[in-house]
Amino acid sequence: MNISLQTIPRNLYITTGFGESNISQLNAFDNALENANIGHYNLVKVSSIVPPNIIIHDFKNIKLFPLPGSIVFTAYAKLTSSRENKLISAGVSIGIPIDVNSHGIIMEYEDFTNEIEIKDMLEKMVKEGMNNRNIEIKEITTKTVQYQVKKCGAVCAAIIMW
Repeated sequence: MNISLQTIPRNLYITTGFGESNISQLNAFDNALENANIGHYNLVKVSSIVPPNIIIHDFKNIKLFPLPGSIVFTAYAKLTSSRENKLISAGVSIGIPIDVNSHGIIMEYEDFTNEIEIKDMLEKMVKEGMNNRNIEIKEITTKTVQYQVKKCGAVCAAIIMW
């Protein structure tokens, strides 16, 4: 018997969110996931390869998204803090190849800095990753988020694939 467990996602969604909680950093992260419109999925963290010919969706195509409770593959950056007034940021970038039959890459990054520094770092990371794979870049898509913590804060930047 030859059973293949190979799963290649065909769809992708890029999102960011922030959250705050009076209780815990975990609750803040859960609120950030809700703010990013992905809090109703079971997220399975994966490494950072974008399959060839993937379709990138925006939120207006929500009817095409998986059902709540679905297990979805996710590459994400997250940062939480309980330091009042601390600036936290996260971001994700996708390197899209010129050759549609080639794979791209995802890079995730988080730090106690602003969105501009996150974006700059992500673009450098994507360029290096694509260069190391000898893949020519068609475009780089980046989403970032920053948040100033009140009590327990969180940010997340995620790419879900299904």
